[in-house]
Amino acid sequence: MKTLSSALRLRPSPFTLQLAALSALAGGLVMARLADHGVDLNSDSVYYISAARSLLDGAGFTTFEGIPYEWFGPLYPLLLAAAGLGIFDPHAVAGPLNAVIFGATVFVAGKYLETRLESRFLLLWGCAFLAFAAPLTWNASLAMSETTLCLFALLALVQTDKFMDKGRFPSLLWASVFSSLAFLTHYQGIAVVPVVALLLLSRPAAAWAQRLKPVFIYASIALVPTCLWMLRNLLLYGRPTGPRDHHPSYSVLDTLDRAFPYLADWVSPNEFWGYAGLLVLAVIVILGLALIGGREKEEAWTHWRAFLIFGGFALVHLAALVVSGMIGGYGLLGRRHLTVEYIPLMFLVLMALDQVLSYVRGRGPLRIDDKPPITPPSP
Repeated sequence: MKTLSSALRLRPSPFTLQLAALSALAGGLVMARLADHGVDLNSDSVYYISAARSLLDGAGFTTFEGIPYEWFGPLYPLLLAAAGLGIFDPHAVAGPLNAVIFGATVFVAGKYLETRLESRFLLLWGCAFLAFAAPLTWNASLAMSETTLCLFALLALVQTDKFMDKGRFPSLLWASVFSSLAFLTHYQGIAVVPVVALLLLSRPAAAWAQRLKPVFIYASIALVPTCLWMLRNLLLYGRPTGPRDHHPSYSVLDTLDRAFPYLADWVSPNEFWGYAGLLVLAVIVILGLALIGGREKEEAWTHWRAFLIFGGFALVHLAALVVSGMIGGYGLLGRRHLTVEYIPLMFLVLMALDQVLSYVRGRGPLRIDDKPPITPPSP
């Protein structure tokens, strides 16, 4: 009887099974995009794939024609090399690898939303919308590292929320590891670190030493591996992140002028409706934040924290893109750079809508059919 009871507890819930099927479908949609011509490539893809081939050949981190691999983080070529199992070429496995990673991202996002959304309708709709999101499936069809960055950043933020909620050390450790993997995947992954560090500092504690201890542990694990990689680049080639002077620099306005049309296009391909939709979504998020104030203090902080985690990451990542553009870190802000913002921003909208629906269901205006019967006055 005890064994049966344990087995029943381990049995996945119906939602978990549905989410697993939806995640598999999301990966299948990426593979469908690759059916005609395979994974899409650009100039950066050539560096990733050639570096992975070099690793398999035992030549270390070099690219085609022996050019040093120093512009990007080392993790994505390592994943390409490992995914081929020494049998398949990194070019052949780039598409399936991204499809698996995207499916895993949908699953992680869905499990987190299950803990944060009260509305079952929003939960199911949000997971389905994420699985079919054209910007994300398009991005996953590229032999680029942004899809991997999305997964590791999401995992780091989810584990941070768990640690803030329960205070358990394994959650802090996992948040540190996933932050490190995000940074090793792409230098823009550094955007996770200040958000998590500030949240850790905000935890109530008797003394500053108790607040600083988890921050020190987190920062050490999250930053040291990539810092060692940059030190390797500096010692070998004289530059921690490779030469950046071959790209022009862009002002803050230049970057934002590129970013907002992409954001509007996520809402609607029509420019007017796209910007109008962004405005509506911004109002919904503000309204959702305002409604949190009506909850009990501890419950309100739980919801506020989720907004701070994902909204903070979206802002810091956008700031990192702006800074990267100013120092010539990329040719020009592209759609793939901004797709890292998609899931955090979508979370903000879903959580805000959930607050609105919760208010309407629980504390909205009294409907006519809900009015109590009128009793005649006693004589």
